[in-house]
Amino acid sequence: MHTRYLSALALAGMALALAACSRTDAGGQPSAPPLHGLDLSHWQGGAVSFDGARAAGNTFVFVKATQGARGVDADHAGNVQRARAAGLAVGSYHYYDMADTPDAQFANILSHVCLQPGDLPPVVDIEEPARHAWTGLSMNLHRLLSLMEAHYGVRPIVYAGESFASDHLSGFADYPLWLAEYRSVAAPALPRDWPRWTFWQYSQDGRVEGIPGKVDFSRFSGAPDDFQRLLAPPSSVFPGQPCPPGLPSGKGRACVHAAACAKESHVHSLDPRLDHDRRTQ
Repeated sequence: MHTRYLSALALAGMALALAACSRTDAGGQPSAPPLHGLDLSHWQGGAVSFDGARAAGNTFVFVKATQGARGVDADHAGNVQRARAAGLAVGSYHYYDMADTPDAQFANILSHVCLQPGDLPPVVDIEEPARHAWTGLSMNLHRLLSLMEAHYGVRPIVYAGESFASDHLSGFADYPLWLAEYRSVAAPALPRDWPRWTFWQYSQDGRVEGIPGKVDFSRFSGAPDDFQRLLAPPSSVFPGQPCPPGLPSGKGRACVHAAACAKESHVHSLDPRLDHDRRTQ
């Protein structure tokens, strides 16, 4: 995702401001502190301590799953399983590639991203460098998001930077927004035509014990009850997802697809030439 860094002093000041703004609600009553999380990919390596991330106060984690029509993060399946085991709510994100068709990208997502109860909705990360023509972006992105929503039965989250969303993502405000915006402290500057944000990625300079290198920090916009409503419910059956043989299905039960999604035959390491997660702006 975006590569932009804050100094340690600025990050500390931001953390204090975030904590301060959560102490009272509109009626002056004490309110719950904001829910925080992080996002990871193969850049952190497979030796990630999700128990350490949970102990550090994080509630959720987004992990990279796929990119374009063929790219797959080699650590995705393991990251999802270990994060769930640590008690973190997990969301899988797809890096959108404008060089590939929405149908081809959906087929890639479908092969690797499977929801379980308690998971966050899947994410489309749209931040493509401007080396491709913008023609058809809105139509193609709407197509991909619609395919994902029809299959998974939940509305996908859109990840984008404030400037990119203002310039290119008019007409997508019905989708939950995971906003990358690093200039603000108490609350992010919203993109044009977006009335609200759901997640705010406010730093890429975070450190968490047990995770190599720097990580991205995000927070959720609402209260814990709002967060729970965003998750796949315990009794969900996801439309369009046939259960593999031997896995539970039926009304009131969810298909558990972790084993099917982690099949070795599906895993292809990302081509470094296609990986823009850490591009410098």
